[in-house]
Amino acid sequence: MTPPHRLHRSYCFPSIENESFANHFAFVSSAVNTPIAYTASATRTHTSISQSSSAWLAHPVRRRHTHLLRFPPSKTPKLHQISCISSSSNNGNGTAAHPDWPLGPPGHPGRFAPKYWTKGLREDLKRRLPLYISDWKDGLRFKSIPVILFLYFACLAPVVAFGGLTFALTNGSMGVVEFLLSSGASGMAYALFSGQPLTFIAPTGLTLAFTVALYGFCQVASFPFLATYAWVGIWTAFILLMAAVVNFSDLIKFCTRFTDDIFNSLIATNFLYEATRALLGAFFVFGADKTNPFVALSLAFGTFVSARFLTGLRTSRYLFKKARDTLADFGPVLSIAAMSTIAALPAVAKVGLERLSIPSSFSLAGGRPFLVPIMAAPLSLRLLAIVPALLLTCLFFLDQNISVRVVNSARHKLKKGPAYHLDMLILAVCTFVCSLMGLPWMCAGTVQSLAHVQALAEVESRNGRDQIISVQENRLTPFFIHLAILCSLFLLPVVSRIPMAVISGLFLFLGRNMMNGNDFLSRIRYMFMDPKLYPKDSPMATVPARQVHSFTILQVSCLTALWMLKLNKKTSMFFPAVIATLMVIRSRIAPRFFPQETLNILDGELTDANEKGTEVTANSRKLTSATSQ
Repeated sequence: MTPPHRLHRSYCFPSIENESFANHFAFVSSAVNTPIAYTASATRTHTSISQSSSAWLAHPVRRRHTHLLRFPPSKTPKLHQISCISSSSNNGNGTAAHPDWPLGPPGHPGRFAPKYWTKGLREDLKRRLPLYISDWKDGLRFKSIPVILFLYFACLAPVVAFGGLTFALTNGSMGVVEFLLSSGASGMAYALFSGQPLTFIAPTGLTLAFTVALYGFCQVASFPFLATYAWVGIWTAFILLMAAVVNFSDLIKFCTRFTDDIFNSLIATNFLYEATRALLGAFFVFGADKTNPFVALSLAFGTFVSARFLTGLRTSRYLFKKARDTLADFGPVLSIAAMSTIAALPAVAKVGLERLSIPSSFSLAGGRPFLVPIMAAPLSLRLLAIVPALLLTCLFFLDQNISVRVVNSARHKLKKGPAYHLDMLILAVCTFVCSLMGLPWMCAGTVQSLAHVQALAEVESRNGRDQIISVQENRLTPFFIHLAILCSLFLLPVVSRIPMAVISGLFLFLGRNMMNGNDFLSRIRYMFMDPKLYPKDSPMATVPARQVHSFTILQVSCLTALWMLKLNKKTSMFFPAVIATLMVIRSRIAPRFFPQETLNILDGELTDANEKGTEVTANSRKLTSATSQ
């Protein structure tokens, strides 16, 4: 590393007339291994060095040279010429911060040494604990009512669907009742104690695939399934607990929008695929009379279209604003109620539509007790459970952290800050309790979490795009949503009257909504567009079209490979570990084929890639103009 005093011998800017000031700014920033934010005062301009460089500057010799990290007197920008130069996010008090704050910049050393253990947890508690009361007060708004009603059905549908499927694939070892109990209780606990309550934990398709594979292994090896299941969960909970203690979630800083967009596209595609397969598959089940599948398809399509239309009224020009906001908030709930009412009409009911498969009374599968007799398992089985626990830990770690990172995305304009390590700790506790009781494991549900954020968001239309301006961050809505799911155990006959076609339509709505704001998916259409008709806010305004299309093709290839691995039953259990390769592709392979400037724009943290490129260009011009005077 070049010491500051050597840089100062040439004023740090040896060729200021021939190169942009931004290049020298980056050169000096890299010399101290930290982003530097320059601020102007009435008398002179100093450099404000971020906290990550404090250890480097603590050395007595280096400290004597910190005053040299200033602009040369003749090149100092004037106050009226520079407004502000900072990173793309702040740390809550107005000071500059890295987009990955509070985990630190990608080059920051990991905090895995024993002296740093529990530091991440302590920082999360210090950040979120003072906001705990406001987390509840901020939910006391009228907007929370439609959010609770909408997300109740959005979360109930996969719980019931996965519960029925698990009951069939595990020969009745777990069923809908276990899924309702686990989802409701775990979700309430997560809303109470987690650091980011906007994230939902729910049953996922990947967890289901792992559970079914574990059941098949137990059948072949003649192991008791529930005892094996419990010990795998206990070991997983212990490993997740240690991951929270040793700050292992710091590794998520290597995950960029490249991984986020592919992962979100995969989940959205899965929701659309499952809903479409259920609707179209009915045409092959029924004989010559296709009335039933046509009615089901009509109800699903009606649910999807009406929900999209009503939620889109928020940015419409018609009706008064209060009416638009109310209809948009209650849109999905009104759609479900309307289509369920139509399905209950005598003319439609006689078709015999499939309903939600829910038992009529509350009882665990097989009438078993609540606690699994884990000590009845032999010692060899308890130790052998560590192997599948490592695979499950990999699944939970990636799914949890990527989902939480997507929720904390800069485009959502959240203000209360993340808490990756605390979230991991609460997930470990929930996993441990569910394992002891033989209940299904819950993990972060990306679709439900994003639907929660979008439902709580205030949206404005800018340049033809809906952009979030604020989000109602609170704990009240997730708590009552999962309380309602738990109370569904006492309303099983009523909930069972909802047609599966309406649930499929809700799945289509959730999957389509998850595609909103996904830059990767929006760039696919540019590949088939006339270059002369590219939108002004497209990445092609700052990056050559060939590089944009190549980057998009790379993401399409990754998404296709992941989808094929997921569909293959032989590789579905190891599928979560493959997701981690996306970070390797982005950090090691992509830089060899794309310039860093291109990656900064296409894979940046700002909501709009073009806005980022424009901001960088504008700042460079301002600095160049300022230093030339």
